[in-house]
Amino acid sequence: MSKDWIIKELEKKNKIYDSVFIMNPESVSQIDKDINFIYSGIGESLKGTNLSIFNQDFKIEDVISESRTIRKSMFVLCNPDKITKDKKLNSLWYLRGEIICSMLDYFLSFDFILDIPIKYCDNNRIINLLHLISSYTDCYHIKLVLEREEKLYSITIQDGFGNGWLIDTLNGAKIKLMNKIKSYINLIKSIEKYENDLSNTDLLDEIENNLTLLLESNTDVYD
Repeated sequence: MSKDWIIKELEKKNKIYDSVFIMNPESVSQIDKDINFIYSGIGESLKGTNLSIFNQDFKIEDVISESRTIRKSMFVLCNPDKITKDKKLNSLWYLRGEIICSMLDYFLSFDFILDIPIKYCDNNRIINLLHLISSYTDCYHIKLVLEREEKLYSITIQDGFGNGWLIDTLNGAKIKLMNKIKSYINLIKSIEKYENDLSNTDLLDEIENNLTLLLESNTDVYD
């Protein structure tokens, strides 16, 4: 392969770091193919649901690293019926994910937010949620915040997992992504039922049950 690509890369400058990061085009091409393959699992997971990828805006970006070529793609799931006229999400839940790949490994990360109106969430419910959350802090970064202005309790769950390509396969990474999204879909279904009947405490119980199943779905990754 011609080394002309090195000259072209040297002509680039990162505006934030005022630095040059050289990326082999062959590596970038292979990594992008891997990300595309894993990303295809999102659409497969959403079949038969009322959910879609927000804006359908697929992009792959560089991840700044001094040691190797790393690329990533981000996605946000939504219910198209809950998108406002000014293209904002209007729901009690939010799910964002990232697929991060290099020639050596991959990593999948997720940020999930669940909002519960204070009016329909008593102290016992909050205590139960705090107890539930505290049981999984080894596998997740979880926080519960009182948003006084919005009159909401907001639960944020952040988690991620990955493997080296010597241990896992491309198809294995895609399946893990699909399984995780399906766990979120079950939780989202119960949240959307609750959105239509906020005073129904039985639906809050259903949310707690599906939240527990979601949190447990990640424990085997760490075994």
